[in-house]
Amino acid sequence: MEVNAVIENLCNKFGVTVDYLLPKIVRYVTVMSAAGVIIGVLIIIACVIALKKAYKVGVKWSEEPENKYDEWWEYTPTTIILVVCSSLAFIAVFMIFVNTYHLVSVLASPEVAALKYVGELLK
Repeated sequence: MEVNAVIENLCNKFGVTVDYLLPKIVRYVTVMSAAGVIIGVLIIIACVIALKKAYKVGVKWSEEPENKYDEWWEYTPTTIILVVCSSLAFIAVFMIFVNTYHLVSVLASPEVAALKYVGELLK
């Protein structure tokens, strides 16, 4: 299947020219991939901030004499925050890798990226 033939066929169906459609598809895929990277970084920053606050609360809690635990991470809310933030950070790192891969592939070969996007729309 020829890349140009598929894109031209699609353009004929929509009544637009290839010169009009191709840059719009490439720009859309590029912006969405960049947004995914930015969102992933923001999730990691939020997790780091939440973990720092949870650590401070856990340390304060463990220093109180009436508590039977010695370590800050034995405080249940701190443990829950630790698990949730670790999971979110793992997902965010995966999101960053996937969107960076898409961003590089779009910038390296925009026509192929446009064809993949069109192929996904037609499925």
